[in-house]
Amino acid sequence: MLPARATNQGKIMIIKILNDANAVLPYLGEIAALADSNKQALGFMPESAYENAIYKKNILVALMRENGGESFAGHLFLGGRHPEKKIYQIVVAEKQRQKGIAGALLRKGVNFAKSAKYSIISAKVGETLPANEFWRKQGFSLVGTTKGKSTHPVCRIWQKNIAPSLWGAGIEGVRSGNLYIVDTNVFIDAASQQNSVGRFVFISAGRGEIRLARTPETTGELLKFKGNGKPALRLALKYPELTGSPDNNVTETLRQIIFPGKHLIRESDELDLKCLSVAIAAGAAGFITQDKAILQKHADINLQFPLDILSPADMWDWEMATQPGGGVGSVADMSGTVFSVVKNPDNAALKNAGFDGAIGGNPSFRAALMDEEKMLAVVVAGKLDAAASKQKISLFLAESGAEEQAANMILGWFSQNFDKDASIELELHGGELAKSAVIARGYAHDEGKGNVYRKTHVPRAIIKNNWAAYRSDVNRLGGILLPEQIPNFRWRMQPVEIGEGRTVPLNKLEDYLSSVFVLPGRCGVAFPIKPWFAEEFLGSAGQQPLLPPAAAQWLGHKSYLGSVTSRSRVQAGMPLLFYQSAAEKNKEPGRIVAVARVQRVQIWRKNRIPDDTKRRLVLTEKDIAKMGKWVMETVFVNCVILPKPVTLNTLRRIQCHDPADFITTTRMPYDKVRKILKEGKV
Repeated sequence: MLPARATNQGKIMIIKILNDANAVLPYLGEIAALADSNKQALGFMPESAYENAIYKKNILVALMRENGGESFAGHLFLGGRHPEKKIYQIVVAEKQRQKGIAGALLRKGVNFAKSAKYSIISAKVGETLPANEFWRKQGFSLVGTTKGKSTHPVCRIWQKNIAPSLWGAGIEGVRSGNLYIVDTNVFIDAASQQNSVGRFVFISAGRGEIRLARTPETTGELLKFKGNGKPALRLALKYPELTGSPDNNVTETLRQIIFPGKHLIRESDELDLKCLSVAIAAGAAGFITQDKAILQKHADINLQFPLDILSPADMWDWEMATQPGGGVGSVADMSGTVFSVVKNPDNAALKNAGFDGAIGGNPSFRAALMDEEKMLAVVVAGKLDAAASKQKISLFLAESGAEEQAANMILGWFSQNFDKDASIELELHGGELAKSAVIARGYAHDEGKGNVYRKTHVPRAIIKNNWAAYRSDVNRLGGILLPEQIPNFRWRMQPVEIGEGRTVPLNKLEDYLSSVFVLPGRCGVAFPIKPWFAEEFLGSAGQQPLLPPAAAQWLGHKSYLGSVTSRSRVQAGMPLLFYQSAAEKNKEPGRIVAVARVQRVQIWRKNRIPDDTKRRLVLTEKDIAKMGKWVMETVFVNCVILPKPVTLNTLRRIQCHDPADFITTTRMPYDKVRKILKEGKV
């Protein structure tokens, strides 16, 4: 209860941190008022969101003891779902600032997240806010930027690994998957459209982050309602209904947890118990509710059952105040810059550019990224340890305001010129902004080793047929022990075992290994592309892009711009197959030439496409002008060129063709994706 002491002009004051619901509830009005007075920096939340969070112990309140009494000094608001705990707000009353209160709140919040078995904790901060320096001083790493709200169009993402190992502690006590059961009260709240916190749930589902379902009990309850019940029922009927009956033993255990000592409870409470029981039987990841009794017992329920209890506030994100979707970008606009790479620059050039640290030794090669005559970055590669397949590299960056973009490009160039499977160790010499580019490339920070980052580079498309060989290779190279049998696909962030009781989210594992996992049950999507920009898009036929040819290939995150009518067919996490249409000049047939992974999908008004999106496109402004008023951007990563392109004739032979020959975006079931990749000799 007394975690910190603060000094104010020599006077010692005790900071008291509260997070018990009964102790925090009396401060609900002060919490909401303080947050609203700082809403330009924090974003707006309905008061019901704060109340929900209090019952989950997701709000910590700081009290300052002064002059014989206690006064409200500030609060920390947590949210998110496993494996990432998110910090939505940390704010201190103006007269109580500079007393160490924010740091005390944060330390308590980090310990709370650790005890709940979260792997990482993160925060989003408006790019121009001075609070960014606070997060750096607290040991958080800048891992990227994202689109925010009108007041802060760009937000910096600060993150800290709070698990005991490089890969995290896994998700203990929480069922894997992304299926969430929605309680009746959430449907009603979302349908009310009056400062609803329930809408956060359905925005998350619309963005493809979670899957929702209802229980028969919820359907029956909504059928009895009048007024708000009718729109709530219409909303609920958009989502599938679980089959199955509640388990009486599970229901009774839940009763003892949530209503201990009560023999008679309300009919609505009985229905809640049945909904929870059905959710547990269905193997759902979580149950989303605004019921106070259930939220208060979330930790006790999770100790008994692999079910996470969430409130709608756990789904909130800054991006929900603007367009759906997000975007990792750079703080510097370099879209019109002409880049080149000079291999093995002489020592004089390195010294003149301030890269003295890159001089000396006996490296395999050095390479410098140039903006005309200006040297922005240097990568130095040591001799490859062929026996152990280990590669050490050092990355040096100049202070240019564009370190993130420079690091992204030079690492992309390195990846293209390093075609071997290997365990890579990277030592970073550069500013905070460069860290986000390194992590976005799939490198993981090696805790306790300063600016050292690691990744196991095995760029392949993985299917059931090559799983055993791949499993052996990644174990030999990186000490990662994948399951003996290829796991079934549940969702893009499902935990995957990597040995010694450790797990890592699927999307993080794919980035770390530079691979695309086509797990059983993981459907894909085929995108049509034309030969005239396939070379720039994939490194495979030529046009004049917004970036020079080589630079367009170097970017780790590329974007495909298409029609918004395809949105229902594309979701984050899908394997993305590129179908290169037939070339007219040489009569080359149409063929699938590469596979990647969809990272995110977002909609833009054509005349408002931001610069960081344009950097990822391989289209000219003239090409964009021909498109409709609204366009869909599909950001993809981990692009793997197929060793053997799969022609249209082959697709027809294996019955994986499209009747319209992939003129438009085409959704593909898992079996077809696997057959195509097998023919492509992955």
